[in-house]
Amino acid sequence: MSHKLPPGRKGPSLHGTDPRVCLPFQVMQRLYEEYLEGLLCCVLSSAPSLGKLYSIWEHLTSWIEAPDAQHRALGMKIMTGAIAFVVQLLPQFEGSPDIPEVGDMAARLGLSINDPEETISCKARACMYLLAQILLHQRGQDMRGAEELWCKRQNKQSQVQKYRDLARVGEVRMV
Repeated sequence: MSHKLPPGRKGPSLHGTDPRVCLPFQVMQRLYEEYLEGLLCCVLSSAPSLGKLYSIWEHLTSWIEAPDAQHRALGMKIMTGAIAFVVQLLPQFEGSPDIPEVGDMAARLGLSINDPEETISCKARACMYLLAQILLHQRGQDMRGAEELWCKRQNKQSQVQKYRDLARVGEVRMV
């Protein structure tokens, strides 16, 4: 994977067109998403490592940071699937070296928690949780000892607000 994956191209508007045109387009889009997720899982399963996970992250960053909410949602959905797959492979991660860039992933996910689109925000929180599982596993720990990191109910507004406040820490304010 030497080139970044380009964000999906914005095609002609299909609003108000014949439903027979829309349906094949939607089916193709779903197939594309499934094939991409499958391909990324194959890449990760061949030799699981944080380096490969970060490489996939770099390729999906252009989608996750796209101005279009649909592209951001697609990027976050695919990344959540990839990280969830990695969590299933944790026993194989024993020899994976530390990758400092994973902190960059966590910071960018933290910013996505503040996304105005609720689905993107929710997926970003899920990614953070899964990433924490991976990082704790790297340190020989598990989530049982880290309950204080996460609220019991994901929709608890005060906890979500704390995440948003943390995401704003360090923002440069122009006066």
